[in-house]
Amino acid sequence: MKRLSILVVILTALLIIPAGALAEESYSYSPFEGHTFQVDEISVNIDDGDILLYNEVTDDDVMINEEYELFVNGTKIPLTPEQQVEVQLFHEQTHKVIAEAINIGIEGGKIGLAGAGLGLKAVAGVFKLLLPGYDGDDLEEDMEREAEKLEKKAEVLESRADKLEELAQDAEDTFNNMLEDIPALAELNWD
Repeated sequence: MKRLSILVVILTALLIIPAGALAEESYSYSPFEGHTFQVDEISVNIDDGDILLYNEVTDDDVMINEEYELFVNGTKIPLTPEQQVEVQLFHEQTHKVIAEAINIGIEGGKIGLAGAGLGLKAVAGVFKLLLPGYDGDDLEEDMEREAEKLEKKAEVLESRADKLEELAQDAEDTFNNMLEDIPALAELNWD
């Protein structure tokens, strides 16, 4: 796989659907069950806090559960303390990225609805033009004032998206470190 691009994940993470069935020391995973989103040839699924990665080309899967245990093709991989830190960090970063992407998406939707509301206000403003003492300049000022409020909200959201991109890059870097530092992952040749 080309390096796991978490940035693409951000853009598609809004449709998280459960996937896979888990057991204690092993699990079975169907790449077609609860498909969430695709990054290159990797299917990425989130199921009850577990992260499931499935490579369609190599038919390999990786799972990190909520206890930060790593499974490769259904086999639990023993980890050194340093590897354990990387796995836990990737798990936490991925969940943080997805949660923030969802929040940004919700806020973006609110701004979009407010923009539609601005259009309705403009239509209502046309009727206000029939009132004495209210003219086209007044309508234009009202619309500019409302548009400025939306623009400020959009700027705040853009700033959050920039920070999200940094979080995503950190998660991608951690994943790439895991590919290098954990032999069971390195053997998959996902880089």
